[in-house]
Amino acid sequence: VARMGDHRRNAIGFQHVHQKCILHIRAQAVGQVLRRDRLAHTSPNSAHTEAACAGALGIQLAGPNYYGGVLVEKPTLGETCRAVEPADIRRANRLLYATSLLALPVCAGLGALVWTLVRAAAGL
Repeated sequence: VARMGDHRRNAIGFQHVHQKCILHIRAQAVGQVLRRDRLAHTSPNSAHTEAACAGALGIQLAGPNYYGGVLVEKPTLGETCRAVEPADIRRANRLLYATSLLALPVCAGLGALVWTLVRAAAGL
């Protein structure tokens, strides 16, 4: 017999299995690494997404890099849970597509809400 709240636990369990098995991400680490490393980069935009991706994949990104042949020291983002491997490119792409698909209905819903509010304010 199903109890109150079982469907919620099942949905959360399915989401966790989906994240772990299909996307191969570490959901809890995303928030931890994002909060810790999002401001560590000189770029005001790239560190947020790069830190979230590093946390999700359990790898370390950024760090020192060469620009025009000159070494630029930058902090690393994420944790060294494992070595970066070529398959991480595919994992990052799946993560990008999955988050884009999840954001699509949210953006569509917000657009519909704004459209409704604008029409209501205009008396249409």
